[in-house]
Amino acid sequence: MHRSFRLLWASVGVSAFGNALTEVALPLLALLVVEASPTQLGAVIAVDQVAWLGLGLFAGVWVDRWPRRTVLILSDLGRGVLVAVLPVTYLLGGLSLGVLLVVGLLVGIGNVFAGTAAAAIVPEVVERQHLVRANARITTVDTATGLSGSAVVGPLVAVLGAPVALAVDAASFLASALLLRGLRTPRRVVDVAAPAPHFRRELVEGVRVVLTDPRFRALTLGTAAFNVCVAGQYVLGLLLLRELGTPVVLYGVLLAAAGVGALLGAALVSRLSAGWGEARVWRTAVVLGPVVGLLVPLTQPGPGLLAYVVGTAGLAAAVCVSSVIGFSLRQAVCPPALLGRVSATTRMITWGLIPAAAVGAGALGGLVGVRPALGVVAVLFFAEPLILRATRLWRWQGTIASVPRLT
Repeated sequence: MHRSFRLLWASVGVSAFGNALTEVALPLLALLVVEASPTQLGAVIAVDQVAWLGLGLFAGVWVDRWPRRTVLILSDLGRGVLVAVLPVTYLLGGLSLGVLLVVGLLVGIGNVFAGTAAAAIVPEVVERQHLVRANARITTVDTATGLSGSAVVGPLVAVLGAPVALAVDAASFLASALLLRGLRTPRRVVDVAAPAPHFRRELVEGVRVVLTDPRFRALTLGTAAFNVCVAGQYVLGLLLLRELGTPVVLYGVLLAAAGVGALLGAALVSRLSAGWGEARVWRTAVVLGPVVGLLVPLTQPGPGLLAYVVGTAGLAAAVCVSSVIGFSLRQAVCPPALLGRVSATTRMITWGLIPAAAVGAGALGGLVGVRPALGVVAVLFFAEPLILRATRLWRWQGTIASVPRLT
């Protein structure tokens, strides 16, 4: 963990803590201050995702053109200022639904640039053979600080109010930007013989890599199938709260099971990969996660809640292991100049299906019942290993460092 990686690692942790505060405080602000309707609340929660659908591909081109460290710093500063607007307008009595939606959308745009640049900058900071360890540590601190932020936000909002929680988030973005100032990355060499930049050509180049390279295509299709199932599990709240009568206090604890599982997976992935090999660990995790996840629809009241805890924690742990290795493989294979566009294209495809899948799962739950719908979703989690099993990537052997880079 040399200095540049430590600074990047710390900035991720600080930002994750603040983001966890905002994810809970912003809806509470909409409910308690603006008195938003259910439809308006849904808009406040979802508005930041709109930026990915509308801007993701374009952001990938710009991130590949600009210094990624600069993109991260400017994204942090911009989001910090935007989040700070909310407590200020609240104190001035001008907070409204329109303000929440505009700020949410602009923060979402900042998230697009920050997420794309963060995915692309890691290979500039660490060498290929250390990508799994680096991404595992980033995932660990991201998950751990996110969990701690979620745990703190309830008492913080209850005692000091949602605007104060948002002010803390604004400060976290500033702290992250200050940490990134000390990060050093290799200076890019400009090829004077290369064709002049052409926005459309560069955009299409990133999309082409994801859709035509067998490795990227397999990973993207598998991740998309998995995300559809994760979105389908949004009806879990109906099972726990309405059908099983789980107390609200215990409900919050149960939701943390997935985070704890992800934290465990991030902590173990480096050791497992060193002992068994990255390819073998990746395949095992891809299959093992859905197997353990079959416990979730079997959840019952009282001691039967253990099925939910083990199922969600085990699924999250296995998915975290496979995701860290798959993400590292993408970074190692992709040429550095294309990382921003490839990352943005991948997220556009894999995240763009989430809203439709959530709506579809809700409709299915209304037709057949919540528990049968969760059973269908649990079975559909096997779509990812089946898709990957049918590709050449499944026969991958060895380490990430030995995989040839795309030319």
